[in-house]
Amino acid sequence: MTIQHFGKWTYVLSGIFIGLHVLFAFSAIAHQTPASMHWTPTTQQISDVEARLTLPEGSKPLAVYARYYSGQIVLGHHMLVGEFVLGDEEPGVRVVNPGKAPKILDGGCSVVNLNYDVEKRKVVEIFCNGVG
Repeated sequence: MTIQHFGKWTYVLSGIFIGLHVLFAFSAIAHQTPASMHWTPTTQQISDVEARLTLPEGSKPLAVYARYYSGQIVLGHHMLVGEFVLGDEEPGVRVVNPGKAPKILDGGCSVVNLNYDVEKRKVVEIFCNGVG
């Protein structure tokens, strides 16, 4: 191998190294940390959503549920996530960290789940839990 040939490979390998470095840098920017994927909804945002909300068939009036809300960023959209629970808790609104929201998987319409896109001002989904 001549020195000139070796020099050509040095440029190729340097280019690959720089390309990978740039790729990893953009990857780090694109992946948000869990803390940056949350936001705190305001009481005004929650009130605005609740004023227009239609609960699924079989559910009780909104005012009788303990309503847990958190904010999550999904694909760049601020999502208001709600879990409405009938039971031992006093009815009313609670703004919680997503990790502190109840995780109830059954119960029928004693548990209602909401996903609301704040930017689009649109209910993405609202449903009662299944019955276990």
